[in-house]
Amino acid sequence: MKAGKAYICVFAACCLTAFAGSTAFCLGDGSEPTGPEFGVDLTYVPTYIWRGLVADRDSAMQPSLTVAGNSGVSANIWGSMDSSERFTEMDYTVDYAWARGPTGLSAGVIHYTFPNTGVTSTSELYLGASLDAPLSPSAVVYYDMQEADGFYVSLGGSHSEELPLGENKSTTLDLSANLGYGSSKYNAFYFGSSKSAFTDVSLGASVPFALGENSTLTPGVYYSSVLDGDLRDTVTKGGMLTERIGCLFGRYGGSVKNAAPGRISEDELYGAV
Repeated sequence: MKAGKAYICVFAACCLTAFAGSTAFCLGDGSEPTGPEFGVDLTYVPTYIWRGLVADRDSAMQPSLTVAGNSGVSANIWGSMDSSERFTEMDYTVDYAWARGPTGLSAGVIHYTFPNTGVTSTSELYLGASLDAPLSPSAVVYYDMQEADGFYVSLGGSHSEELPLGENKSTTLDLSANLGYGSSKYNAFYFGSSKSAFTDVSLGASVPFALGENSTLTPGVYYSSVLDGDLRDTVTKGGMLTERIGCLFGRYGGSVKNAAPGRISEDELYGAV
């Protein structure tokens, strides 16, 4: 994967068809039904950007399926299909989430595969934390244990403001920001420059619209830029500099409480992350 310098993605409404819900199991004591929750997301992007890198210049459809249980364990399958209707990436995530007071914690593994590309598969271990506080600060540390043998750290925050829609209806304006940092080995593998540095920054704004009890459609805007000058020069010399990209973002699915912070949290912004 090679990168560009700065990206502005304008998300617009798009029609999606998917299924989301939960499978309930009745309890003999009359308490609330419990069981796994299912979530389905579908995203369209004309260019696929990941951690500041241009992974695919072509348009892509990116479906995602998540299954989460009450124990805190969840599993996710995420894919990216290019304009020739071939899957060029399939990622598999297993996550365990738990809470300690106002702090949410999550740990898991992501296995990245790249069918129809010849690119070698790799895997990451991660540990994440988020705080139930103003601006919802979060941090996730990823360790690429196969190809890069390096660390990537994502620092994030978000804020939501209520937007009235009339007739006792409302939605929210969701603002997000993420800052990435890569170790020397990570940056050498992905950016071609063997220095530890802040790699990328991303800013997002979106407005979800309910299409039904278990579905939403989310238009918005997204900006991404490679921060470090040496990393930017390296990827620019590779001929992959792109100043602006117009994007579509759509999300359809039910709520999944135990979502892994790998692909899922980033994709809420731009379709991986």
